[in-house]
Amino acid sequence: MNYQKTILKKGISATMAVMLIASNFLYINAQNDNKASNVKRMETVYANLDPTGSATEITISNWLKDSVQDKVITENTDLEDIKNMSSVSYFKTENGQLKWSDPHEDIIYQGTINKKLPVTTNIKYYIDDKEISPKDIAGKSGKVTIKIKLTNNTFIRKNVNGKFENVATPFTAIVVAGFDSEKFTNIHADESKIFSDGNNQMLMFMGFPGLKKSLNIDNSSIKQLRDINLPDEFTITADVKDFELNTIAIALTPELPDFLKDIHPLDKNAEFESDIDTLLNAQDTIKAKDKNNSIKNLLLDQNKTNDAKKLVDDLFKYYDLDTNIAKILPNYVTENNVKLYDKIKADLDDTDLKYAIDNQVLRYIPDRLTDAQIQKVKPIIKDYDELQTLDMDRFDKATDIIDKYDDMKNIIDTGSDLYDNVKNHDTELENLQKATGYTDKIFDLLDETQELSLGGISEDDINYMLKALAEKKSKEATSQFSSLFPDNPNDPLTPIQQRQLAGLLDQAIRSGQIGATTGAQLQVLVNSGHIPEPYRSQIMGQFSAVAQNKINSAISGATTDFRNVLNKYQTLKWDLEKDFSYSYKSEIRSALEYANSIMPQIITLKDEIKKNQDTMDDAVDLLKNKEDMDYYTYWLHKAKDMKKDMDDNSENIDILKDMLNQYDDPKIKYIYSQIPKLRADFDQARPILENFADELKLPIYNKSFHNSPKTVSTLVNMMDDLDSTKYIGDTLNLALSDEIVDVARQVIKLIDKTDENGDLKDIKNKLNDADDIMARKNQIITLSDAYNSFTSSDITNSTVNFIMKTDKIEVAKQKKTFVPKAQQKKSFTGWLKGIFHK
Repeated sequence: MNYQKTILKKGISATMAVMLIASNFLYINAQNDNKASNVKRMETVYANLDPTGSATEITISNWLKDSVQDKVITENTDLEDIKNMSSVSYFKTENGQLKWSDPHEDIIYQGTINKKLPVTTNIKYYIDDKEISPKDIAGKSGKVTIKIKLTNNTFIRKNVNGKFENVATPFTAIVVAGFDSEKFTNIHADESKIFSDGNNQMLMFMGFPGLKKSLNIDNSSIKQLRDINLPDEFTITADVKDFELNTIAIALTPELPDFLKDIHPLDKNAEFESDIDTLLNAQDTIKAKDKNNSIKNLLLDQNKTNDAKKLVDDLFKYYDLDTNIAKILPNYVTENNVKLYDKIKADLDDTDLKYAIDNQVLRYIPDRLTDAQIQKVKPIIKDYDELQTLDMDRFDKATDIIDKYDDMKNIIDTGSDLYDNVKNHDTELENLQKATGYTDKIFDLLDETQELSLGGISEDDINYMLKALAEKKSKEATSQFSSLFPDNPNDPLTPIQQRQLAGLLDQAIRSGQIGATTGAQLQVLVNSGHIPEPYRSQIMGQFSAVAQNKINSAISGATTDFRNVLNKYQTLKWDLEKDFSYSYKSEIRSALEYANSIMPQIITLKDEIKKNQDTMDDAVDLLKNKEDMDYYTYWLHKAKDMKKDMDDNSENIDILKDMLNQYDDPKIKYIYSQIPKLRADFDQARPILENFADELKLPIYNKSFHNSPKTVSTLVNMMDDLDSTKYIGDTLNLALSDEIVDVARQVIKLIDKTDENGDLKDIKNKLNDADDIMARKNQIITLSDAYNSFTSSDITNSTVNFIMKTDKIEVAKQKKTFVPKAQQKKSFTGWLKGIFHK
C-alpha cells in the first residue's frame, strides 16, 4: 500500500508538472514538417462532457512555437472551423493540410473536431444504492455513490516476444471533483487526495486507464507486479442533502508514468536460464516417458530398490557359477541333432509306446517277483515235493462229515441260540444260582402258611383280635394327646405344645376331619397360648375322634389284606396240584435241587464263553454260515483235484527249479534288482519328458526349439560379454549401495519438492513474465512516444494533452458551455479553482 501511495504521489506530481507548464500558455502543441524542423507543436484537447461522461463538444488549441524561423509551415490536420487566435499570419486548408505562410510570431490557433477521444469516460450515480440519472438526481438527498470509469480506446495488436498482444497507448489521468461542504458530508474515496478550503472539498484521483491490461499484470507470476494498483475507475461515497454537483475535471497525458520508466531488464544469466529450461524439459520428458514413476520409484521404493539389488546380486552369482557346461552346449544343440529328434518323434508317433509302458502286468512283474518273493518260491518247490507224499484217503473222512452239513443245520442253529442266550444273561444265571439256594426256606414258608390256613381261624376270631388291637391303639393315642397340654389346666401352653397343636389342627382341617369354622376357632385358642375347660376336653375329643377314625381305617384294611393272602395261597395250591400232583412239593424240591447241582457247571461254561467270546462267536458264525461251509466243501474236493494236477505237472516244476537256480547268479540277480529303480527313474522323468514333448508341439515352442542352436550360440556369446564387462556390474553394485541410494533419494526428494512447489516453473515463469513486461513496456513506450497529436498532425516535434470537464448538475439552472478564451492566460491552478467557483 505504501508503495502504491508513493507511485500515486509521484504520478500526480509528474502529471501536475506537465499540466502546469501547459497552463502557462493555455493552448497546446504544434509540430513542423521536414521543412520546419525548428517548430515545436503543443496540442491541447478540450472536451465538454455531459454528466454521464459522454463528449458533447471537442475544441483543439495548437501552439506552434518558434515558427518565425520558417517561411512556410505545413501540417496534416482533422480540424474544422480553424481560427487564428494570436497572429496575422495567413493560412489555408487544402486536402486535409493546413499551411501557414511567412509567420512573424508564434502561431496559436484552434478548431473543432468530431472524433472519438482516446480515453472515454463513463459516470454513474446512485442514491441509496439505486442507480439514478443525472437529471433525476438533482435535489435528491441520501447516501450518494458516484462511479467514474475511464476506458482506453487505443488498444492495437503489437508483437510481444513473438506473439501479438493487445497493447494501448499509456495515459496518465488526473480526475478532480469538487463538492459543496454544506451539501456533502462524510465524503470517502479510496486512492484519492482530498483538499478543502472550508466551503468546498476537492477530491483528486490519479488513474492509468488500460495500463494494467497492456502490461498483463493480473496474469503475471511476479507478486510485486500484481500488487501494483493501476486504477482506471473510482468510487466516491458521501451523504448528500439537495444534490448538486460542480464540474468533474479530467486531465490526460500520454506521458509514461515514472514507475514504468524505472522498470529495467533483469540481469539474467543466459546459462542459468538454459539450465532451468534443461531441468524443466528433463522433468517433462521423464514424466511423459515414465508415467508410472518407475525410474524414480526404483530408488524411492525400498521394495523396488531391493529388487534391483537382487538383480545385481544375481549378476554376481552368475560370475560365481561354473558355466563350463554351457560352453559345450553348442556341440550338442545342433541342427543335425534337432533333425534327429524330429525323426525319432516321427517313428514313435507310429507306435503306441504309452500303451506298452502303462501295461500293468508287464510294468509290475519286477515288483511282484522281488528277491524275497523269489526266495519264497523255493519253499513252495519244497512244499510241492512234500505234497507229493500227502495221503488223500484221510481227507475223505472229513469230506464225508462236511458233506452232511445240511442234515446238522437245525442242531447248529439251536445250539447257536442257546449260546447267545447263555452269553447274554450273566445276571440272570447268577440270580438263578442264588435262588436255588433258598429252596428249603421257601418250602418251610409254604408249610407254615398251609398250617395257618388249616388252623380253623374263623371270621369272628379275626374281628375279635382286630377290635382288641384298635382299643389298644386308641388308648395309646389318647395318652399321647394328653402330653400336648399342661398338667394344670390353668397353666399356659409351652411353645413346643403350641407348635404341635397348631400342626395337628392344620392336618385335621386340610384332611376334612375337622370343619373349617371349628378348626378356625380352635386355632385362635391355640394361638392365644391358654386353653381352659371345656375347650381343652373339646380339643382332646376332636383329636381322639380323628385318631380313632385312622385306627379303624387301618384295621379294616389289614383285615381285607389278610383274607386276600389266604385266598391267594389256596389258589396257588390248587394250581400246583393241577400242574404237578398232590405231591407237588416233593417234585418241585427235586427239580430245584437238580438245578442247584448243575448251576456250577453252567456258571463255569458261562465264564469260559466270556473269556473266549470272540473265538466262540467266530466258530458259531462259521458253523451257521452255509456259504462258508459250502466253500470248504468245495475246496476239499478241489484240493483233491489240484493234488492230481500237481502230480501231472512235475515236468513244469522242474523248469521252474532251473530258473530259480539261474537267479542265484550274482550278475543276473543284480541287474534284476535294479529294474524297479530304473522304472522309478523313468517314472520320475516321464512327466517331464511328456510335458516337454507336449509343449514342443505348440507352435511358439516348436519354433523356439528349432531355433535353439542359434539361441544357445547367442547365449554363450552373451556369457562371454558378461564375463568381459564385469566392471559394469561392479559399478551397478556401487550405485545401489545404501550410501549412494540414500544420497540419490535425497536429491530426488529435493527435486520432487522443488517440482511440487513449482519453484523451477515459478522461476521460469517469472523470468518469462519479466521478459514479457519489458517487451510490453517497450511497446508502450513506443506508443507513448508516437502519440503526439489527436488531430493527425505530422509535425514530429509535437506533444498533446487532454483536459475534459463535465457539465454541472444543478436544480433548475441553465447549463453553460465551456469555451476557452485565447486572450486569457491563467495558470492551471487558477483554471482549476475557476472550475469549481459558483
